[in-house]
Amino acid sequence: MLLDNLEYDEIKHQIKSNTTPGPGKAVSVPGQGDATKSKFESELYDVFCDQHGRILDFVKFKAGEIERRLGGWEGSTSTDAC
Repeated sequence: MLLDNLEYDEIKHQIKSNTTPGPGKAVSVPGQGDATKSKFESELYDVFCDQHGRILDFVKFKAGEIERRLGGWEGSTSTDAC
C-alpha cells in the first residue's frame, strides 16, 4: 500500500464488478430508482474519500519534511555565500 498513490486496482475492481453485466446481475431501468446502484455509489464515494485522505496525509507529511529541511538549510548558510 503506497501512501502517495491511488489504489487503482482496488477502485478498478470495484467499478468493474459493479458495472459489468453478467449472469445473476439485474439490469437497471433508466429513470428508476435502484437501491443496488445507490449502495455502489455510496461505497465508491467512501473509497474515493479514503484515497483522498491518504494522499492528503502524504502531501502534508512531505510538506513538513521540506519545511524542516529548508529550516535546517537556512540556519546553516552564511549571508556572504552568494
